[in-house]
Amino acid sequence: AATVGIRLLAVPLTIFSMRNAAALGKLKPKLDELTEKAAKIDSKTEKGLKAHARLRNEMFKLYSDNNCNPVYSLVPIGIQLPVFVFMFSALQAMSSHKTGHPWHGFETGGISWFTDLSLPDPYYLLPVGASATFLATTLLQDPTMVHSQDQARMMQYAGIGLSVFFLPIMATTSSAT
Repeated sequence: AATVGIRLLAVPLTIFSMRNAAALGKLKPKLDELTEKAAKIDSKTEKGLKAHARLRNEMFKLYSDNNCNPVYSLVPIGIQLPVFVFMFSALQAMSSHKTGHPWHGFETGGISWFTDLSLPDPYYLLPVGASATFLATTLLQDPTMVHSQDQARMMQYAGIGLSVFFLPIMATTSSAT
């Protein structure tokens, strides 16, 4: 219930981020043009440095005129991440046998195959399901929302790597977290 509530509170931030991403998508051709111009400039000379500064100013002007910025896309993550880390840590501490006794209800509050929430999932269905969901989300992302195909490919590789990296971590934590 707490997760759903926090997600509902985050909806305005998500909408803001999506609008920002759409505005950046519309600017992509102009930004690509400025990037191509910048690549042709010799930045080792003073004239080249001034040309780079002029192009950077043009890029910032495009952002401000269209009320968008690549950094704005990080706002929802920056606000939600500490909240979810806190919730994860609190649930892990409440369900932990390390303290000697998990909170009342964690040992009998589970359903189906994971009846004891203070222990890891014995059949690994929860961690595999969470990892598979993250992997599917990564693979289904729209590659046109990023500046280049290389960047889209790197984001996909990072998502695949993270889903594999977190699988053993999730498999060893309690089912409650």
